[in-house]
Amino acid sequence: MLETAVKTETVLGPFRPNVDPGRPIDFLAESVPDILATGLAIDAAVLRDLQRTGTTRKLDVAAVPDGGDLDATGQFSHLRAHLADEEQRIATDANARPPDRPTVRTEAAAPERDALDDIISALIAARREVR
Repeated sequence: MLETAVKTETVLGPFRPNVDPGRPIDFLAESVPDILATGLAIDAAVLRDLQRTGTTRKLDVAAVPDGGDLDATGQFSHLRAHLADEEQRIATDANARPPDRPTVRTEAAAPERDALDDIISALIAARREVR
């Protein structure tokens, strides 16, 4: 155990630097509360206040959808509208693209016989005669 502490590079391998976190996601900097508020169906001001102050006091009193038919209350109609728009975009993109394979099934043309086919046929015929 003591030897491991003394020879860490030999026992555990060379030190590796921390991984680069990558580029910042700039478009999210200002809109995170809005994105979360849309998904959680709560007021974005509550989340902005939470981000600014660090206190969850306003979040504790925010109305949270619970049970029942949530679609009847209309709390998620904005998500349904976004989903319908996305479905329409995907369907339109798919219809505009030519199909990847033929839509009509065609029979494959029989390959032309060659010398090898003739040899194989002759051997099969000869074998049948021997039996």
